[in-house]
Amino acid sequence: MKQEGLFEVALKLFVRKGDELLVLIAANTKQGDFPGGRMDMTDSLFERENSLRREITEELGGSVSLKVSREPCFIFPYTSKNNTQEVLGLAHVANYEGGEIILSEEHIKMLWLPVEEAVKHYEGDFLKGIEKYLTFDRLPLGENPISI
Repeated sequence: MKQEGLFEVALKLFVRKGDELLVLIAANTKQGDFPGGRMDMTDSLFERENSLRREITEELGGSVSLKVSREPCFIFPYTSKNNTQEVLGLAHVANYEGGEIILSEEHIKMLWLPVEEAVKHYEGDFLKGIEKYLTFDRLPLGENPISI
């Protein structure tokens, strides 16, 4: 049951490789998902680097190399998969630098697609998130990106 007024915070990544965007297909919904996840109760909102590292390792494996924006580029709200919790997604942009991506059990497939094609794999709140991403022209990583 959803508790009004309470929400969780998630770190979500929009990972680019050249002109392509990484799309993960969720095992439970068969829809597009973004790498990342919800912050733990012990995580600090002001020190997200460890949370980003943990989520990337959990969802993409330990050998992938990314450059990730230190600060979120935009925020998008969504409802959890089981529709029980409101989540505030902090959207970070990332560039794929190399390494093997090893998916967690949460995802059944990954695709590298032109952004315009990637949109077709999302629905609901995540579709709104990627549409917001599209309103920006090549979001910069900003100064001093995080190397993961």
